[in-house]
Amino acid sequence: MLSTLFGDLGAKPPRKGADDAEAGFAPTAVLEDGAEPFNIHGQIEDPHAQNLFVTGSPALAIREHFRHTRADLGEATQMLTLLDVSRQQAPALIKALADTTGQPVERLHLREQGTLRTLAVIERATVHRRAHDTLKVYHADTRGTGPEEAEVCAALMERSQLSAVLLDRSEAPAAMEALHRVHEASQHSTWRCPVLAFVIPADDTLLAQRIRMLPWPARLRIETIHGPLRGSSALWNALLSLWERRRADPVSAGRWPASHEAPDSALATRLLGQMLLCEGVQACALVDGAGGQMLAGEASLPVGLAPDLPRASLASSLALRAQQHAARTMGQPPVEELTVTCGDHQQLVRTIAARPGLFLLALLDRKRSNVALVRFKMREAERALS
Repeated sequence: MLSTLFGDLGAKPPRKGADDAEAGFAPTAVLEDGAEPFNIHGQIEDPHAQNLFVTGSPALAIREHFRHTRADLGEATQMLTLLDVSRQQAPALIKALADTTGQPVERLHLREQGTLRTLAVIERATVHRRAHDTLKVYHADTRGTGPEEAEVCAALMERSQLSAVLLDRSEAPAAMEALHRVHEASQHSTWRCPVLAFVIPADDTLLAQRIRMLPWPARLRIETIHGPLRGSSALWNALLSLWERRRADPVSAGRWPASHEAPDSALATRLLGQMLLCEGVQACALVDGAGGQMLAGEASLPVGLAPDLPRASLASSLALRAQQHAARTMGQPPVEELTVTCGDHQQLVRTIAARPGLFLLALLDRKRSNVALVRFKMREAERALS
């Protein structure tokens, strides 16, 4: 029984509202507290469900949501995220935790603003433990398997204190795809999760070897939990044991290192200004590739004539992500530079090796620019930002 795992269940649940805000389910941009959520047919839905209406990227919507509710790490209510390739174990565990603790399963529906189509459903179970951490266990049920759906899961994992990836041998292609997507997400500047655990079959030594061989960030602690873990109770026992070991480790319990934070804005602006001195450079930017967000930007043309840098940043991040995925599939090293030519316009992308997830973008007038000089200036800027 799951109840034997806690022993001290029954602690009074904390005040609703403030704790929910800390845990990332505050009703920001969703239905207000007390409102009855309706589906597109006008029927009353689960009273413990909320809606987050999305106009662009679902992952960006989640990150913006957490920007206001989970700016800290290690100080607010603790967060554990599950990524389940088979989509069977995690939902069962969420339900079992809710049944055992007597707390409802809370759901956040990500809906497309125009059509109200459901993009993903984020489930959360709250585990109150007397004299211990109150745990919030998350699982994202996405409606597809593409990159955008995977980024919803990554947006949850990157702010967790512990993320667990459940890999099933029967889903071998999907398991390898999930492994590579999680590895890619861990390289982004938005990643803050200090411990990443992989639950794999006991005799799958090849998969365990592949996990160990990937170049994970130095401060990210990688754990493997070998099955079989039959039932929700066994799975929760293993995760809870790892959670307690994590709490006792000051390294994995601490904040993500400052070297993974975004660079100083004044330095970035100065370097971009130097790039603009090259003839033919119309605009340039420092971009966070995780969501295509422009961190700093400069343009040489007046307002109205300058390129749309935010849109170009997002488009370039999608192109770079596709090329990185292709390089990884073919067993090649990570992409360093990317050039896109469109008639008289040209885009140069330069990744920053010391700051995974960030890249420099330059928009050029192809007829006037000296591409070799611009590439040289971008390499100089990369070294300065390292």
